[in-house]
Amino acid sequence: MAKGKDMRVTVIFECTGCDKKSVNKESTGISRYITQKNRHNTPS
Repeated sequence: MAKGKDMRVTVIFECTGCDKKSVNKESTGISRYITQKNRHNTPS
């Protein structure tokens, strides 16, 4: 069990150019994925 809440690291991935496959080549928004990793397994 974790000894504190600071043992987890939040990782956020954002992609602003993922939806540019439309006819007018304009982006429809930002794709965002948020996850948490264990700090013990994450190198600095």
